[in-house]
Amino acid sequence: MYRDLEEKGNKAFLEGVITSSFVLGALCGALMATYLGEKFGRQRTIMVGACIFTCGAIIQGSSIRSSVMIAIGRLITGLSIGCNGVLCPTYISEVA
Repeated sequence: MYRDLEEKGNKAFLEGVITSSFVLGALCGALMATYLGEKFGRQRTIMVGACIFTCGAIIQGSSIRSSVMIAIGRLITGLSIGCNGVLCPTYISEVA
């Protein structure tokens, strides 16, 4: 299990929540990306997404045997990856 989390009877459920929280965040980030890119500009939104990714990585790294912190950190990181995964190709094609 991820970083020797506390053994409980619902180990498979915890692993599923930790794994799927990233995908859920990426889905939400991808859905918000177009709106945010149009409203605030793609370059600014990509930079904010990178800062959000850093915050999510810090939360994941500072979680000590806490599955909730890991899941929240992965959700935040997924938001950033989903947003930047949509905006970066669009921004590159506009600049080129």
